[in-house]
Amino acid sequence: PQCSTTFDLDVSWQDKILNREDHEQHLPVFVTSADLINHDDRIRIVHFSQSDIIDNSTDEGVMIAKLSRGQRIKLTAVAMKGIAKEHAKWSPVSVATYRFDPIIEINEDIAEKLTQSERQAIIDCCPTKVYGLERDTNNLIVSNRQNCMYCDECKVTAKSLKKDEDEEPLIVVKQSDDRFIFSIETNGSVKAQDVVLMALNVLSSKLQELKNI
Repeated sequence: PQCSTTFDLDVSWQDKILNREDHEQHLPVFVTSADLINHDDRIRIVHFSQSDIIDNSTDEGVMIAKLSRGQRIKLTAVAMKGIAKEHAKWSPVSVATYRFDPIIEINEDIAEKLTQSERQAIIDCCPTKVYGLERDTNNLIVSNRQNCMYCDECKVTAKSLKKDEDEEPLIVVKQSDDRFIFSIETNGSVKAQDVVLMALNVLSSKLQELKNI
């Protein structure tokens, strides 16, 4: 009981259209989180997760249902606290991925011998625009390292530009052993940065418990 609370909902199409213009009387009505009735003063219903959404949205809250002429919805809703370890419905994260941090090395001696068209070929072959030209020297540089997705298109193009088969590689791409890029996308209930910080706090507390055993 301490980890849950109840809300009542009783909405009819007839009640919702009372303040509508005549030409909008036939349209369906929206039942939102603003229609929920809270009986616990300690609980506050949050309709939007971010203040900027509140300012820019024309909605009254999170939509629950649509009602057509003559329809009514009446129910008691139970909101329960939980974690995703118990059930995925409590997870604020919809997508979580990670990849190893790329290490990209350009052989400067070989790069200096490239023509302008060859440098441009390296830049154009990369689908995520990892490479660019330095403004002052016009040398080939790594401008967006973290965009690398290990497709090896740059290595294939660089190999085709070789003047000598025994020549060292122009570009070396490898994965870092101790760094990775972690990306998450939330369902909107919690900001992504808050999810990461809270997860780190939980991990830290669990490690502290192990230390104290």
